[in-house]
Amino acid sequence: MANTYTYQVTSLDHRTSDGKVICIHYSITADNGAGVTARYNGMVGTNGDVTIPYEELTEEIVIGWVKDGLALSENVTTTYEENEEVVDEEGTTCMQAVTKERSEAECFTIAENRILTDLDRQISEQITPVRTYGVPW
Repeated sequence: MANTYTYQVTSLDHRTSDGKVICIHYSITADNGAGVTARYNGMVGTNGDVTIPYEELTEEIVIGWVKDGLALSENVTTTYEENEEVVDEEGTTCMQAVTKERSEAECFTIAENRILTDLDRQISEQITPVRTYGVPW
């Protein structure tokens, strides 16, 4: 059975003076019916412009903020270096580091895939353990 993934906001830290959310506590849960696991995290530095009053926030809005910040929390940057094969003036082939760009959507996909892959691994290990703990007596 395929895993299903659920984002959930577990708590919001906010300033009472202006309603600014200063930390989102959230989880991403994976479940396939035979195993379930979750990753819990906190994300700092949200809704800096405070355009939505705290009382009017919904989980959907806040999950959008989480997804927007996921690449940053997973250290996925828009620029990266990749080795490419190049031929110099003498015809010699060598590898050279080339700086490339990726879109914010690509960054989100990379970050989310890292998390979901780890959750998949955890469920797989629940179903088919690769190690056990304890003592034999």
